[in-house]
Amino acid sequence: MIKRNNPGNIRATSIKWLGENTPRGEAFCHFRDLLYGCRAMLKLLKRYIEVKESNTIRLVVSRWAPPSENNTGSYIDYVARSMDTHPDDDLVVDKDTLIRLASAMTWMEHGQAIPRNTWEKAFNMI
Repeated sequence: MIKRNNPGNIRATSIKWLGENTPRGEAFCHFRDLLYGCRAMLKLLKRYIEVKESNTIRLVVSRWAPPSENNTGSYIDYVARSMDTHPDDDLVVDKDTLIRLASAMTWMEHGQAIPRNTWEKAFNMI
């Protein structure tokens, strides 16, 4: 079970995600269903790559899991190995890339996998 139905450990803000039901004062988002947590993660990763110009694994993970809170180097290495790519290669914003990226990051965040069909359903919601 993924804690808070939040595979990416997305932090709560004043802007609410679709399907978010975070209790007041909580640091991390809570989602009513895992599908909504997956959707939020995919949407945020897509935004990082397209808008925030974090178009490599190194840049995405460095933003997502900063060294002040994580072993960012190990995180980057794991995600790159999982995706069978170099950490500084450009990421393409497509369904397969986003799902593979989110899946590897979820494993780093929770030590658990989410079925591919859940990710695909979530992708179709963005």
